[in-house]
Amino acid sequence: MKRLLLLTLTLLVAVSVGSAAPLCTTTSLDVLIGYGSVGCTSQGLTFSNFAISDGNSFLNSSVQAQLQAYSSGGQFFDNWIFSKTGTFTTGFTLSYTVTVTPGNALSIVQLVQTKDQINTGFTPNGITASDLEPGVTPFPIMLKGTSPAEETFQSNPYGLGSLTTTTTITVPAGNVLSYEQDFTSESPEPVSFILIGSGLIGLAFLRRRMHKG
Repeated sequence: MKRLLLLTLTLLVAVSVGSAAPLCTTTSLDVLIGYGSVGCTSQGLTFSNFAISDGNSFLNSSVQAQLQAYSSGGQFFDNWIFSKTGTFTTGFTLSYTVTVTPGNALSIVQLVQTKDQINTGFTPNGITASDLEPGVTPFPIMLKGTSPAEETFQSNPYGLGSLTTTTTITVPAGNVLSYEQDFTSESPEPVSFILIGSGLIGLAFLRRRMHKG
């Protein structure tokens, strides 16, 4: 039984440190692009295949990618905020892939919701964005020009394991200060881990009795 418990603990440690992808941190967009298909991980999610383009071919190094990662009430929140020195003065397309990290330390993680927000700093009407996540009808965000916090929620099917998010922003008048995409995920309740642990101990006990018999 001791050997089984030791093996279980070893596997849990291996799972927690076994990912080859680095942890996601606040960095420049060109660093994220450089990760390629390996990407980076945060709270059981992997963000990879970052790409961005616009009519003026701005430098990716000037775009800051800030990650706000926290948890509350059994849910995990990974909020990406993309901004640059000055402002975005033209439309651009930003895309990346979000997947549940295989064998992550949080066990089974499910994506349950996304949110989008544009921050324009009280600029005029006419700035829109469209988030083209699979399984969700493209939902344009239109700012009213009276608040930088105008936002739109888009709910994904419960239990979604991956998505490719592609965002197109058009700036016909005024400037975009930043664009934000938020991902909400969940892992099993603690009782699930208790049941799994109890099952392993039960199997070990049964095996021990069978050997004695």
